[in-house]
Amino acid sequence: MSEIEKMYKLAQIANEGYDAWDMKDMYPPFTAEKQIELIKWLSSKHGIYIVNVDKYSIGFGMCIGDFCTKENFEEALAESINSLWQDLTEEEKQQVEGILE
Repeated sequence: MSEIEKMYKLAQIANEGYDAWDMKDMYPPFTAEKQIELIKWLSSKHGIYIVNVDKYSIGFGMCIGDFCTKENFEEALAESINSLWQDLTEEEKQQVEGILE
């Protein structure tokens, strides 16, 4: 399961459908607009920052706050939300859910 799928499950975003052929849940797309809104929300609420940590070597690395990944940007962003989830207030969880819907 990807970090993005975990994030949608934590936020209790309803599945759009069910694919019986490969038994995977289907979630709304994690669009650029949603990603920008989450970045703005993280920055204003939690002082999270984004940096490139692998500038001079082969490959790509990214940190969002304390969460570093060799994966893509979307996975790093979702991982940061997932790891903060248990510490969020109910209001903050609802704000994240609103962004993801």
